[in-house]
Amino acid sequence: MRPIDPRLAIGAVAALVGGGDALAQPRDVLPYPDDSVIARDALPRVGEFVAAQNFGEAVRVVQSILDTEADAVVEGTEKQLYIAVRSAVHSLLLAEPQLLERYRVASEPRAAALLEAGELRKVERSYFLTSTGLTAAMALAQLEIEGARFESARLVLEDLPSHPDFGTGTNARDVAALATLVSRYLPRPEVTDWARDLRTKAAADGLDEAPVAWPESLKRAWRNSLAAQPVADLVPTGSAPLQSVPIESGGVEDPNDTFEAARSFREFASKDGRTAWVLPTVRDDVLYVNDGITVAAFDHATLSPVWRVQPGNPSSTSYGRDLNTLSLNSWRGLEDVATVTLHSDFAIVAMGTPAAGVRTGDRRVHALDAATGTVRWSADVSAMDPRLADTSIRGPVLVEGDTVVVTARRPSGPNRTIGLYLVGLDLSSGGLRWIRHLGSIGSVTWSRQQSRPEAGVASRGIIYRTDEMGLVAAVDAASGRPRWSGSSPAGAVPTAHSPAPSSPRPTKSARPSSTATPSSSSTPPPRRSCATTATPARC
Repeated sequence: MRPIDPRLAIGAVAALVGGGDALAQPRDVLPYPDDSVIARDALPRVGEFVAAQNFGEAVRVVQSILDTEADAVVEGTEKQLYIAVRSAVHSLLLAEPQLLERYRVASEPRAAALLEAGELRKVERSYFLTSTGLTAAMALAQLEIEGARFESARLVLEDLPSHPDFGTGTNARDVAALATLVSRYLPRPEVTDWARDLRTKAAADGLDEAPVAWPESLKRAWRNSLAAQPVADLVPTGSAPLQSVPIESGGVEDPNDTFEAARSFREFASKDGRTAWVLPTVRDDVLYVNDGITVAAFDHATLSPVWRVQPGNPSSTSYGRDLNTLSLNSWRGLEDVATVTLHSDFAIVAMGTPAAGVRTGDRRVHALDAATGTVRWSADVSAMDPRLADTSIRGPVLVEGDTVVVTARRPSGPNRTIGLYLVGLDLSSGGLRWIRHLGSIGSVTWSRQQSRPEAGVASRGIIYRTDEMGLVAAVDAASGRPRWSGSSPAGAVPTAHSPAPSSPRPTKSARPSSTATPSSSSTPPPRRSCATTATPARC
């Protein structure tokens, strides 16, 4: 029921973080998590103020940190393991009863005013331990339930038993009622046990515990190209494919010779034999393929085309310019995989061809109708916020509830650092929901930007992400709030699956394991896109 323990998860991905040869930075160099310098310097002062009985100043510092730094991280008791500033401040307050009492009295009026003004999330975020904070948290959990964000509601409710007012009045029963409602939509054993424990503590009897039947269309879990695919029960036919189709071109107008330019691009790329980067996704009877320029759907048995669309319109001129730039920079291969993520009736893709730290061609994320290929929305993440300028999408798209989560990587620039961000988008509109800067690392400008693909995992309301620069993090999918993050030297722990420095292999993507056992493998087996074609040079 609880999120993955950071110690177990870090152990599970220790072989991933920097598993490839991180040529963009020297080995044994620690990345810089996006930790709060303000919180790091101010939290020890709070203890000094308490020791001096200067509670007024201690309360002022605590509330200032919660107002400005709550969603940042700060190093915890274990070296290189970072926790949310909000959690660190709450632990400090709960450990100091006198300070907690003074804080609640001083901050309650402001919390009540914010709630009256409709600032529900801000009260829950920065004033949680006030009486109004508990009210706001229960109201937020109710809103998440009404929005069908049940995992998010569960994560909000899990914090409430630690609140000083939890046992006051009907609060415990109200929380138990909300938890029971969540458990009806998430009838996993650990969730039902959690709700039962809350009902027992609150002596809340008579609540409906029967699981709610989900609509058939929502029962199917989302999947992307790295998820376990259906296994075909086929009679051995030898080495010849039963059916084959070329991945690119066909069925779409090409007024600018875009496909011809793309083929030239891939012929250049295929000289080193490392271009099997297109990973299909199969759901029901349909196979979906994203080649970076078009997205296509085929009958999974016959490979008969269902639809093919070109969401963007990159010109052949842009491909030629990018190709020349990559040649001059001694480009050594593609840096990411091309995938399709399926959720409900959406097919979500990141387009373009990833190399030299950027994506050539169409750099946007597109949501398509999975049945027809009609474009629902398109989003250029790098243009959504100044913090994301010059970034490009890395790794498969993830979906949790109604939030689309993508990883954005900023290549080395004038400041010689590579940055990593998680970005949450609204599933229905593509609008920006949140941005979480995970960290950065120093870079040598003339080195390769990325030596292998990386991928994240969405599990029970939380996004887990690791990167070869040495970062690993857990972030709430609905809000972008950090749970924890960690770091280790970039490239310090190569694995048996790591590519040689001169041979990056896009078909192997490192990702954290949602099972979080120290011995679990986090690198999925390679899946070659050549399974759908008889011409390997065109994979």
